[in-house]
Amino acid sequence: MLKPSKKCTLKKSENPKLEKQLYSWFLKQREHNLPISGEMIKQKALMIGKNLNIPTFTASEGWLHRFKSRHGVRFLKITGERLSSNPEVVDPFKQKFIQMMEEHSLNSNQIYNADETGLYWQLLPDKTYVSINEKTAPGMKTSKQRITFLGCANASGLHKLKPLIIGKSNAPRSFKNFKNPLIYRNTKKARMTGQIFKDWFFKNFVPEVKSFLRSMNLQQKAVLLLDNAPSHPSAEELKTADGMIFVMFLPPNVTPLLQPMDQNILRLTKLYYRNSLLSSIAASEESIATALKKITLRDAILHLSSAWDKLTPATIKKCWNVVMPNNDVSDNAADDPDDEVPLNILQQRWRNENVDMRSVCRKGYDFTA
Repeated sequence: MLKPSKKCTLKKSENPKLEKQLYSWFLKQREHNLPISGEMIKQKALMIGKNLNIPTFTASEGWLHRFKSRHGVRFLKITGERLSSNPEVVDPFKQKFIQMMEEHSLNSNQIYNADETGLYWQLLPDKTYVSINEKTAPGMKTSKQRITFLGCANASGLHKLKPLIIGKSNAPRSFKNFKNPLIYRNTKKARMTGQIFKDWFFKNFVPEVKSFLRSMNLQQKAVLLLDNAPSHPSAEELKTADGMIFVMFLPPNVTPLLQPMDQNILRLTKLYYRNSLLSSIAASEESIATALKKITLRDAILHLSSAWDKLTPATIKKCWNVVMPNNDVSDNAADDPDDEVPLNILQQRWRNENVDMRSVCRKGYDFTA
């Protein structure tokens, strides 16, 4: 039988009533196989501390570690395939890419990349803390509420385009009287289509890029780097009438190796989104399952908009090093300190800076302001 680690030598809790309520809540959630993260435990503890009028309680990382030890709480994996890559074509493509930049006299402000990713917007973590009596971590039925998220930015990191979201509903009920900070489209399966991508290219990408280049006093000339997904129209279809804004396709099966969006940009956006979502759920007075069911697509879009805004120019710029090793531009972006720290430190720092997203969603905060 598993036993709490070093239970006999642990210092007793300074707030036993708080921990008793917290552990009772924890066990109830685990009875329903609901995943519990460290952040969720801390947020729930803060809420209980507030209800018990314990103003000095901070739910620090040290407290969380001691709480887990006192109660024998452990972290278990709940019971994506990387594309097969073709590394031998990487160097030839890099040479071709640099030649293209030189031929068209393009700099880092004029080089863009766009890519789509799926997001289950009511997602829960695939790892959870479990009680001392749980030997495995069986899962629960997961939500199938999925959207497609298209992110796009340039190599200097100075221009992040407004993201495109693809859902299933033509007019989601939660969108009533809602000023959407993102671009919303819909398809039957919430996936990208050639027509939606073509419309986005001409109605959103081209105008936004031209406006940015004008603000930088640059020639209105740019290239969009894409992978060869079936939903992406041909290069002939994706260029302006004057040929000044056009696309260039990556070779097959090199997305994990070369595509900037896949180097960290989309992953960090999802990380920021998930932390924001889980924090708002854990801070709720309701059970996790109930709070999760009340998350709407409107809430998800506000969380996602905030997550996209968190990406710094320096972080984006570094993700282009796989294609442009000497990606130096004369901008004001300093090296991103978050890019060099361990992921858990980055998560903690971001949580410390983050606002209460639950109240933000209730107030309908306009992220475009």
